[in-house]
Amino acid sequence: SPFLINAYPYFAYKASPKQVSLDFVLFQQNQGTIDPSTNLHYDNMLFAQIDAVYAALAALGYKKLPVHISETGWPSKGDEDEAGATPDNAKKYNGNLMKLMSQKKGTPMKPDSDLNIYVFAMFNENMKPGPTSERNYGLFKPDGTPVYSLGIALSNSTFSNTTSFDGSSGSSDTPTSSQGSSSTGYLTISSATTRWKISIYCKSNGEERVKENKEAASESRKGRYFSVAIILKGVRFVDEEFDR
Repeated sequence: SPFLINAYPYFAYKASPKQVSLDFVLFQQNQGTIDPSTNLHYDNMLFAQIDAVYAALAALGYKKLPVHISETGWPSKGDEDEAGATPDNAKKYNGNLMKLMSQKKGTPMKPDSDLNIYVFAMFNENMKPGPTSERNYGLFKPDGTPVYSLGIALSNSTFSNTTSFDGSSGSSDTPTSSQGSSSTGYLTISSATTRWKISIYCKSNGEERVKENKEAASESRKGRYFSVAIILKGVRFVDEEFDR
């Protein structure tokens, strides 16, 4: 099994914005830095963080253990003391990361190793506690509209989120082709439906919810909406039920 890490260059920049180069953490052009121990050159902090974990694992005797990045991302909004949490920086971080991943190259220490990176997160978690940044890591708002234009197209859905490599961008409220793909070269999320409906039920009456889930699935097959239902027993929430 791989060793999973959550790697966030954002936190390094937030802690020391005067010492940490913003270009270095956002995958922008910069002179980079050389690791004095290995003489390897790094032009972004994420790869340096990943190789630091590889070095630590090797020191413990796990030289062949693969490392996967289970979380990385950048907030589009933050409190006054959360430096760098802006839509523009979030767009640069996630957009440049996707372009870097499309090159299919590894880190300086592991150039031939496959990189498996999961971006956090798909949606803003608007009910999450903590600093403002914790509620603003999403590529999309809770209502499904894009937080910023990035290069993700939801085919045949009610919205799209596109950005070209040359920096031009656009957002549309009209469905895109179900067989098409984003013209940007980032990635495409395809859906055969015209509306995405995600329902999370938090009541203890499981039988009632199973019946509703079957009805929702039947409607989904008609192409009216896509429904996801999660049944939780013995768990209390502030809002007993919500549908967004």
